[in-house]
Amino acid sequence: MKQIILMSIRPEWVAKILNGEKTVEIRKTALHEGDEVHIYCTKSRPWLYFGEFRGHYQLDYSAGKWGDEINGNVVAKFIVGKVEKIKDKGEAIWIAFVGKENKCYFDNRTLFTEKLRKETCLTEGEMAWYGKDNNLYALSITQLEIFDKPRALGEYKKPVEDYSLGVTGGFAKLVSITHAPQSYMRAWVE
Repeated sequence: MKQIILMSIRPEWVAKILNGEKTVEIRKTALHEGDEVHIYCTKSRPWLYFGEFRGHYQLDYSAGKWGDEINGNVVAKFIVGKVEKIKDKGEAIWIAFVGKENKCYFDNRTLFTEKLRKETCLTEGEMAWYGKDNNLYALSITQLEIFDKPRALGEYKKPVEDYSLGVTGGFAKLVSITHAPQSYMRAWVE
């Protein structure tokens, strides 16, 4: 078994990652360069599916379930490349209108650059909303591998205390994960 990071991501962002559009993930907590991250596609709508005709991942907002095998499962993994802190907690984000363009700045005058906007697929407004009163880290997505068959959440393990032997303090044993992490968690997988 090896330890990995299990990260929950909404279907609209998973589609952008799997299609190669989103190459940087923004998070409020830093991970480490070289961490292996497995992507759990949340069960929420829209439904994510692979469109054979167009040859890429697509979203379906209708009531039908195209993505039964993708939504609610672990669909891919990547290695965290460069990790860069782009904003400190408490640092304000402000949007300036320069000419015909919106420009997003942090208090330290770091510009939310066009390059970073393109890599994250976030607008200035989305970055400002997500980053309000939080640290922000840019995690580079490298060595993306899409699983041929999505993995069930139950294939992943987490530690829990086991007091069955009567040992004070117990010891950790690994049990199957039954609920997706809110943001991310350390997990073990074969």
